[in-house]
Amino acid sequence: TVNGPTADPAGSLHSVIVLGCSHGKGVEYLHKLGFDASGVDVALQAIQMATKVRGQTCSQGPCFRQGSLTAIPYGDQSFDAGLSSDVLEHIHPEDVPAVVDDISRVVKKYLFLQIANFKEMSRSGEKVGMENVHLTVADGKWWAKKFERKGWQVLSDSSSKSYVKLVLGRADAAYAVATQASPSPAAHAVVAQAPPSARDYEQAYGLLYSKNYHADLQLSHEVSSGWVGTLQRFARTVNGPTADPAGSLHSVIVLGCSHGKGVEYLHKLGFDASGVDVALQAIQMATKVRGQTCSQGPCFRQGSLTAIPYGDQSFDAGLSSDVLEHIHPEDVPAVVDDISRVVKKYLFLQIANFKEMSRSGEKVGMENVHLTVADGKWWAKKFERKGWQVLSDSSSKSYVKLVLGRADAAYAVATQASPSPAAHAVVAQAPPSARDYEQAYGLLYSKNYHADLQLSHEVSSGWVGTLQRFARTVNGPTA
Repeated sequence: TVNGPTADPAGSLHSVIVLGCSHGKGVEYLHKLGFDASGVDVALQAIQMATKVRGQTCSQGPCFRQGSLTAIPYGDQSFDAGLSSDVLEHIHPEDVPAVVDDISRVVKKYLFLQIANFKEMSRSGEKVGMENVHLTVADGKWWAKKFERKGWQVLSDSSSKSYVKLVLGRADAAYAVATQASPSPAAHAVVAQAPPSARDYEQAYGLLYSKNYHADLQLSHEVSSGWVGTLQRFARTVNGPTADPAGSLHSVIVLGCSHGKGVEYLHKLGFDASGVDVALQAIQMATKVRGQTCSQGPCFRQGSLTAIPYGDQSFDAGLSSDVLEHIHPEDVPAVVDDISRVVKKYLFLQIANFKEMSRSGEKVGMENVHLTVADGKWWAKKFERKGWQVLSDSSSKSYVKLVLGRADAAYAVATQASPSPAAHAVVAQAPPSARDYEQAYGLLYSKNYHADLQLSHEVSSGWVGTLQRFARTVNGPTA
């Protein structure tokens, strides 16, 4: 269809990545049908097998790469299409947003998804002491919503009670074939007038700032919470004469900086300070009134905490006060991921553990803007998964207050005693969680998981045939 004689050439389909390719049979089959085909899998054993037995299936190798779907080892918009069959059910619900984000980064045009909607019946996880490896059991509407948030629309839904089967296309693409009628002008007017969801962060906080949200330019949660003072005292220790220089603290990013008062204050204390905020109005104010607070500008940048507009390991520390409660629980993993990417050493976090009492969201027709109300243990676990440890916890019933450091850093001051050798032995013998994807599937492949090299979920599910028929139209002679 999309390669057909009357199709838009921009919608052609030639390159495909198989997401969770196992030993690569589906990739090989796609290559034989004429596609430039590659594969990614979290299990090193699977990639080693695929590389050994499938040959050169893509125009530019390596055609098979080991990696997690939360960090796919290919560049932005590398493939026309992505195909995933019987894979995404293995992703933990809290990791789904990060997986959808990265699939959306790598795949340009189309997605062909088959996802089991039941617990794994062969119980391969339980047989080696893990939980059932189908971690997310959800229907097609649930999955469609996850992808719609990243700009995908459903072109075809042939889901059954047992399996989700979706073909998705970019909602903003001229070549995408929508399956629903366009709304009437009246419907458009209604949509235009409706307030955004508090989860549509840029639109929501754009609306709030237009209604004088944080209008007091002397207000600073970072200062009033005491976190700036805490950070300053902490820095005196880690920058001291007997401290490990690797643990020094000089550069700071304020995560959710509003109009930048906290950034300005940190700069006056001698820190190289920058800020990011999702609201363009906030960044415009900060840029106008705070001056040059960092050594290399721009010191204030507009962006979401799911995609912070700074490079990897740009800052020694991150400070966030009264911000993370505004993040939807399903977006928290992606936010933690990107904060962990940008910040090298320390995090200073204050997070409200209650619904917003000023009801700023409700006043403009939205829901309460404190979307995640959770205690310190809950937040600590989210960051521990990315290699952080709690150095200090002064949380109260109303506020989470955590200082975190990298768990693997020699300079980090651990607050708990190291486990005994006996405890280490027990940990070493225990099976991994099914959510520890690389370790879990490494163990399963060592136990002959997917040992049949002729097995291909992509072929047996019918998705390769579906993709081929779809491509015939969009790749037609005049496309």
